Amino acid sequence: MANAQQVVLLPRIPRGGSVEHFYHFLMSYFLPLDVYIGREQPDSIVVRDCGPMNPWFELLDPRTSIEIRPARQFAADESGEVPGAVYVPSLEIKSWAQARAIRAARKRILTRHGMSLTRPAENSLTLIKRMPSLPFYLEEAEIRTSGAERRSLPNFAELRDALAEVMPLKEFEGEHLTPLEQVRQVNSTTMLVGQHGAGLANVIWMTQGASVVEILPDTKIGWAGRRHFRDLASACGHSYRMVRQQDNHTPADVAAVLRAVGR
Repeated sequence: MANAQQVVLLPRIPRGGSVEHFYHFLMSYFLPLDVYIGREQPDSIVVRDCGPMNPWFELLDPRTSIEIRPARQFAADESGEVPGAVYVPSLEIKSWAQARAIRAARKRILTRHGMSLTRPAENSLTLIKRMPSLPFYLEEAEIRTSGAERRSLPNFAELRDALAEVMPLKEFEGEHLTPLEQVRQVNSTTMLVGQHGAGLANVIWMTQGASVVEILPDTKIGWAGRRHFRDLASACGHSYRMVRQQDNHTPADVAAVLRAVGR
């Protein structure tokens, strides 16, 4: 067990990512922090400010005190490293060892907050609604972007109404939920449907035997990006279906989504 001295823990974010963007925060900082805390059981840790993602730190083990410091306080040396800091390894899927770590971390977090991996008795569907990520319009944001500007579903309402005819449906708007509310909503559903984007990272909170349908634009997403959520769903033991979208802002193929859901 680590002693009472604070441990400075910093992430290794893949090039082009940011701890202020949910997918990279979740996979390269939040879950690795849970892994580290579970292994070392430190009394206290220091983490860097992650902007709108900071409330997620409250879901970590409460026995470890967490201090959030501004990113500017962590000055790197010539090697690009912050002296004295411990860098937690990313869990963005590359190996089975990372998949095992993800499964173990999600089990700890769900158990800690009174949830389980047991599949709900009734089937239900959660549809992710892409909304503007307002915090990223702030001048102090690390990388200023907005999810709905990058990709959108202009026929979202049509898709929602069609899916609601298949099974009970809830819309998922993470921007308006606390982290714990986000986890609880996704944990209570048996199927998650959404356009390619950070919200699909919430598949890790789903129960055993859940299903994921990703609406994936054909353009502007490289090979690695296409595999993000397929690999994450597989690591968590979920079934996965992909429905192609012609472009980042073209209507979703409602019939194709319904077929994927039916399968």
